[in-house]
Amino acid sequence: MHHLTAFLLDIADDVAVGAAAGWLAGRIVRGKNPGLLASIVIGMLGGLVGWALLHRLGAGIFGVPHLVASFVVALLGSAVLWLSLKLVKGA
Repeated sequence: MHHLTAFLLDIADDVAVGAAAGWLAGRIVRGKNPGLLASIVIGMLGGLVGWALLHRLGAGIFGVPHLVASFVVALLGSAVLWLSLKLVKGA
């Protein structure tokens, strides 16, 4: 039961970090509030994109707490996704 609780807390952390990073990246890139659902989706996908980009570049974030590193990476990836959406939409 302890493993399930830890797993669910990890998911909750990922959703919260993703939402915050997606929202902030949306505010920076788009200049307006992107909305909660869009922030969560873009933020969580942004986390995956950010880690993939760092891996491809052979880079990493060391010496900071995992939650901070996750936020920075999700913010980077979310900004890339918001910029991509902005280019595709032409807005």
